[in-house]
Amino acid sequence: MKKYLVFLFILLAISERLLTFEIGSLNIGLFDISIVVVSIYIFLNKIYIPKFYIIFISYFILSNIFIFFFINNNVSLTSILTVPLKLILVVYLAKHTKESKIHLQLCFLTFILLFVGLLTISDASLFFDVELLNRNETIAYLLSIIYLIPNNKKKLKITLLILLILTSFAVQSRQIVIGLILALIIFSFLNFRKFFKYVPLIIIISISLTYYFTNVYYKNLDEYNKRRYEISSVESRTRADRVRFFNIVWGIENSSKSLLIGQGTGSYVRLNPLKKVSHNSYLTSLFENGIVGLIMFLILLFKSKPNKQDKLANFIFIIMMGQIIFIESIGKFFIYIYFMKSIMLNKEKYFSKTFIKK
Repeated sequence: MKKYLVFLFILLAISERLLTFEIGSLNIGLFDISIVVVSIYIFLNKIYIPKFYIIFISYFILSNIFIFFFINNNVSLTSILTVPLKLILVVYLAKHTKESKIHLQLCFLTFILLFVGLLTISDASLFFDVELLNRNETIAYLLSIIYLIPNNKKKLKITLLILLILTSFAVQSRQIVIGLILALIIFSFLNFRKFFKYVPLIIIISISLTYYFTNVYYKNLDEYNKRRYEISSVESRTRADRVRFFNIVWGIENSSKSLLIGQGTGSYVRLNPLKKVSHNSYLTSLFENGIVGLIMFLILLFKSKPNKQDKLANFIFIIMMGQIIFIESIGKFFIYIYFMKSIMLNKEKYFSKTFIKK
């Protein structure tokens, strides 16, 4: 059971909108409760935590407590608990998860379940007028599951990645496409000599995709969605894009009020006059956790990057880093899957020493 616990957490995390209830001002989900329960079990046994995780957790808890008492008491009390517990959970899951045949089957099954959910019960459903799942979050989880698939199954990973990218057009989501473009640019720059022989193929594919986008896909969009892809002034964009733009500008302008340690986890939504998230993980980290917190978040990402030899894993990882420019991450479970996979592939390094033992 321990080997496959990660898939249960993925399903619980993606259903946070459905399986939640309120206790006073607190919004608690079944996912949060399950994290606490499993964490209690972990603490009763041996706990192995990398040193940087301990530093990150310590800073996150202590800075938010200080912020609550001296800067801003409008913070998310549950996040102060759940974010550190998620990092501890990551280490536990990484230790017990093994890349077996059943692991691969569960990766594929979970992908199919979420993929069907994206098409049928998300806010971009092609068939039903329901909004049980958020399309951008669902796509983020789908990409993380592809990343979780064993590295020796490259053909399957590439196939699912292509399927996900094509589907993102169908559900009107731009984030993974931006991440893909970012990954292509970085990879072309870093591996120019190796990729040079593929330049003619890349040109043909680029021309084909451009033709399809302009003459087929874009042509069949309604006026509202056409405006989402146009390069124009902010005032002429869609209402959603205008809200997102002014929301980001507000976040940049107000980050300076507590630039060093931030204004507390969850404060972006609570202090924002629009009551909206920033849809940008880096800006959220800067606003809520300050420059120190943003640097630590970037280090956490850097320490979780895959080995240089695994080009496909690096490619997907870069897509994710581009993707979180348009989505929240530290409060969502999908990014912890990348952290987990990094520890899984380096178990000897992480578990050769006991950092905390009970």
